[in-house]
Amino acid sequence: MKLGQIIRALRRSRIRREIVQLLCTVDEPLYASAIADLVKANYVNVIGALRGLNGRYASSESLIGLGIVKELKIGNHTFYLLTNKEICKILSEFGILKIESE
Repeated sequence: MKLGQIIRALRRSRIRREIVQLLCTVDEPLYASAIADLVKANYVNVIGALRGLNGRYASSESLIGLGIVKELKIGNHTFYLLTNKEICKILSEFGILKIESE
């Protein structure tokens, strides 16, 4: 895991940070459009944060590029989920995310 790169990318982008925060709190994969609605962001910006988008969102700093989110394709549908929920705890300990203890 490239923890330094992950922290830097999340600090530089409110949308990336809020997507990870959201995915830490749900127990199911989500559509990009559902993520956009829940984090109150434009769909195109969410796709950029997830996968990268031209020069606007570098794919190396995208959540998939950083290895913390993965795509799950089922038929014509694409869902997004965390690769490992342990990242939520780690990022919370660094003060990047606000995860409530259960």
